[in-house]
Amino acid sequence: MDLIGRDGYGHLTMEAIAREAGVSKQTLYRWWPTKAAIVLEALSEGAAAIAPAVDTAPSAPICVSFCVARWRVRAGAMHVCSQR
Repeated sequence: MDLIGRDGYGHLTMEAIAREAGVSKQTLYRWWPTKAAIVLEALSEGAAAIAPAVDTAPSAPICVSFCVARWRVRAGAMHVCSQR
């Protein structure tokens, strides 16, 4: 990201990235098909370091409670319908 800050994205090259990283262009191309892919991964990793992803998946007890409540509502509705 230092290269982009210094030279801008338009002037960024795979050669410059390889030189800065101390690897060959072949190594870069083995892992990333384009400079855009490298920049995107660098930005993603930078964002993850600043604001780690929060696990927003509901916990098992909440899921179980929801399913039980839905089952009870449906069972009650079926009971009402069968009385008609």
